[in-house]
Amino acid sequence: MTQHSAFSPPHKVIIYARYSSDMQSPTSVKDQIDLCQREAMAKGWAVVDVRCEEGLTGSRKDRPGYQALLDDLNQRRCDLVLFESVDRLSRDQEHSARFYKIATHNEAELYALDSGYVDAIRLGFSSTMAAAFQESLAFKTRRGLRGRISAGQSAGGIFSRNRER
Repeated sequence: MTQHSAFSPPHKVIIYARYSSDMQSPTSVKDQIDLCQREAMAKGWAVVDVRCEEGLTGSRKDRPGYQALLDDLNQRRCDLVLFESVDRLSRDQEHSARFYKIATHNEAELYALDSGYVDAIRLGFSSTMAAAFQESLAFKTRRGLRGRISAGQSAGGIFSRNRER
């Protein structure tokens, strides 16, 4: 990706923010957007839109805000996507790689508040770490649910067991 110089016109930016579960604060998306808007203002970038998800895991690609962002890239509505960190964009390596490919094909750059411009190497490493975290979290969640079931407590959802009365 080519980074714009001081003589380039300001970036047209779309901000993306996401939080994934009810256990996180609903203000998380607003906080992420606020931080991104401050960064864009400090750099002289023009925010043209904001896409977000509330309570949706980053391992799914059928998120409405994520799909709208892909459409924005394909329509070249922006030349930079701004987000807090790569794991907000996706927790799936395949989705991250495809997103990067679409962005670069449409001459858009990616910028994470926690690491700056995102190139292929940074994206690959970050998405690998995000996927590893997702796998670890899923394992620990299943362990916790099994423990609740073993203790005769409800685990809710598909982990509930039928109890004879």
